[in-house]
Amino acid sequence: MRAGENKNDSLNTLIRPFLDSLRIIIPEKDSPDSSTLYLESYFPASRIQTDALDNYTKEGQLYFFVPENKKLDGYVTDPLSIFDMKRIALTYSIADPKFKKILLIKDYKFTSESENIAETDSSEIKMIRQRLYLTFDKNIAVSSAKVGFFEVAFYDRSEQKPIDIGHTVFRYLSFSQDDVNYQYSYLIKDKEGVLTAINFKEGSDRTVPEFKGGRSALSFFLIGNMEYPRKALTMRKEGVVLVSMQIDEYGRVLTASVISSPDPLFNKEAIRLAKLTSGQWISGTNNGKNIKDEKIIPVSFELRYVR
Repeated sequence: MRAGENKNDSLNTLIRPFLDSLRIIIPEKDSPDSSTLYLESYFPASRIQTDALDNYTKEGQLYFFVPENKKLDGYVTDPLSIFDMKRIALTYSIADPKFKKILLIKDYKFTSESENIAETDSSEIKMIRQRLYLTFDKNIAVSSAKVGFFEVAFYDRSEQKPIDIGHTVFRYLSFSQDDVNYQYSYLIKDKEGVLTAINFKEGSDRTVPEFKGGRSALSFFLIGNMEYPRKALTMRKEGVVLVSMQIDEYGRVLTASVISSPDPLFNKEAIRLAKLTSGQWISGTNNGKNIKDEKIIPVSFELRYVR
């Protein structure tokens, strides 16, 4: 650790570059390593302030742990010196086309290497490629998997919980196979456990806008301020309208539009209610900074709430 640098900054510098660009690589069926998939990160060397990046290899055994979600499986690696003796933690689920669970074997390999790539005709930039190789039984090709999900975090050497570097950072990755290709998704989880898709290049601490008090508080707010459309009330109509909103860096609603509605009679009131939530949001963040972001909310019109 350098002078003037605290522990959180040091861990953040080591761990975040790996998590922020992490993706899944699945080999072709005829590949010599068809039973091995790997999680790969590729990022500028300037993001990590350490010299121990080139030609680093660690082979070892994964250790089982029971995750909070008992439907998933959990493994952690040995302590890795390249990450200040922290361990990569994997909570995962992989299934075949019949949705039968496929398990990883305990052998793994982690590598870190560098390469120089041309930035312009006259300059180069040093890039780091880090890979965690994960293997199925030799008789199972990775390409036989239909769906898969990984939650990736870091654990301290002895503790069985994700480390906190001012906030807990994760990387959520999923894949699914159609008749031809794999589709990949990169996700974030809000405070209430809801997963939302993000762009691949967005950081591991990316957050989405959240209503102050959570989903239940939002429901009470909408119900308490709802003016049920008179014609819909007369016709005894009900339904759920999905409204897309742009929420700025200060939690204000900039725009609101209907993206799905059971009846146009509900649309005007749904938009009014969405705009009424302005200022009641905790803004989304990316790399620790507040950002403008989209939020989709359901506005439920139910006759039982009519006063």
